[in-house]
Amino acid sequence: MGILDQVPATDAERRAWLGKSRMARSDAESFREKLIEEYGKEKGSKIKYCEAFQDSEYGTRLTKQNMEHYFPFLKTK
Repeated sequence: MGILDQVPATDAERRAWLGKSRMARSDAESFREKLIEEYGKEKGSKIKYCEAFQDSEYGTRLTKQNMEHYFPFLKTK
């Protein structure tokens, strides 16, 4: 049920394999509209890869006001 049999033996091969396998999952095109909203048209249009997240319906909802508190490393516009 896993992919352990696909993991290369050497460190260099594993790094290359991991880069290729993760790259497809982080394609920014699926989130282009939100990236442009957050970073502006010029910067948001150029982003190639991103990591998306979804807040939990059971916790505090993310808002523009509290997002900076939870994700201080994100610098928008």
